[in-house]
Amino acid sequence: MVTDTETLIKNLQKSQLSAECPQCNEEFSLSKTLLFDGRKKFPTKAEAVKLEWQKELDKKIAELQKRQVMADEEAEKDWENIKSGKRSVGL
Repeated sequence: MVTDTETLIKNLQKSQLSAECPQCNEEFSLSKTLLFDGRKKFPTKAEAVKLEWQKELDKKIAELQKRQVMADEEAEKDWENIKSGKRSVGL
């Protein structure tokens, strides 16, 4: 059974339409791109890209979590120094 999405993708691939990359502003032909329904199983190439992006995202999340812990620890040290009079609060 062909869905509306599949029909749209086939029509775009047969078209003379072009699009512009939001990152580099380069124009490209939709007929030369890998278009697919993201609600279904990704094509092999797209799955590889998705996994690579997910890996990078996981690294960035881990780094942010580490920075959050470090910031919390530093804030706690500063607070202890302020309470003990070793450091004054700048206004």
